Amino acid sequence: MNKSLFTITTISLFLLGMLFTSCQTPAEKVDSAENKVKDAKTELKQEQNDSSIAAQKAENAAAWVMFKNEQNAMIAANDKNIAELKAQKKAKGKAMDAMYLKDIAALEQKNIDLNNRIIAYDKDQNNWDVFKAEFSRDMNELGKSLTDFTIKNKK
Repeated sequence: MNKSLFTITTISLFLLGMLFTSCQTPAEKVDSAENKVKDAKTELKQEQNDSSIAAQKAENAAAWVMFKNEQNAMIAANDKNIAELKAQKKAKGKAMDAMYLKDIAALEQKNIDLNNRIIAYDKDQNNWDVFKAEFSRDMNELGKSLTDFTIKNKK
């Protein structure tokens, strides 16, 4: 009987010790709740940031596809204009002088370079805004050069 009373007392003391050590004071409960709220807010901000980054990437991808299609159409139009310039000179029966050939070749090379730049950028899309501004500027300069070339040759 002594042995069973000792065992029951030992187990009771052990259980009471666990009960008291596992309980938190109200201040500890508040601190724990505040920490959980802070963690939840941090996770929410991170999720919002991740979703805004994903939305921005999707928007950039859509803008890139539209920009690329527009520029490819302009490059094709430039190719057509260059071919027409070559055909006009031949159709008039005039011998193509070296300067005229050199100018057309330079315009054709610029158009090829622009096409290569857009293909290369498609593989590694960095600094979208800078690329778009520079490429648009170069494309506009080429278009202006083609227009000026046509006007100059009509005189």
